[in-house]
Amino acid sequence: MKYPLFSSNRPGHVFAAIAVGTLLTTVAISQRNHGLLVTAATIPIWELIATPDVDIDTRSPRRGPWYRRLWVLWWKPYAKMVSHRSRWSHSLLLGLPARFFCGPLIFLVLPVLLLPGPQRALLISFYVAYWPWVLRGCLISDALHLLKDGYGLREIIFGK
Repeated sequence: MKYPLFSSNRPGHVFAAIAVGTLLTTVAISQRNHGLLVTAATIPIWELIATPDVDIDTRSPRRGPWYRRLWVLWWKPYAKMVSHRSRWSHSLLLGLPARFFCGPLIFLVLPVLLLPGPQRALLISFYVAYWPWVLRGCLISDALHLLKDGYGLREIIFGK
């Protein structure tokens, strides 16, 4: 029997991200640390929406619920440009920034462009205050994913 924490499959990656995020959530609550709570929430969210495995080009945008189809459609151009488990997908040095700027960044920029003045200023101040905590969550999530894929420290940073 394969245990979800040690298997390198999609449910195993998500399970590990939720487990680590839950552990960090309990630490953040006990220490009343809002930044750490943001990091804890980022870990499973990042694994769900911007996993290193978005480079898999065989996913069909015609199957599954609407949100899965939308997610596959969003990442399809990236998946066509980046080969699976390459340095541009499975590394912290190249893969993490490449996925961040190809994907979720638009969901951060778009609200800033659409909101009126006072709400825009509030959102920007939130981004500035919690940006390092979100980045930590993304790094932890990717490092956990790459560990589960069997990568060593050098491969996690620089890729294969």
